[in-house]
Amino acid sequence: MRQTTATGTTPSVPLTADEAAALAQVIARAFPPWRIWWAANTWYATGPCRLPECVCSRTLHAPSPSGLCEQLVAVEEAGRKARSS
Repeated sequence: MRQTTATGTTPSVPLTADEAAALAQVIARAFPPWRIWWAANTWYATGPCRLPECVCSRTLHAPSPSGLCEQLVAVEEAGRKARSS
């Protein structure tokens, strides 16, 4: 049975440096315009802002890979909606 925390999330399992690097590559393949990395127990993604006519980049961060993926999905969806408006 999966355990969950008080916030309803699954507790993270400590990863080795090699496992974290491999997982970062998997996430990067799922979100090609983003650079994904892990440092000091925090997951990061740097990529395009996704707002129309914006040329800046932005950095997201989360304590878990799943949290980072949730943010990436939200940013990508918001960008699609903004571009279609």
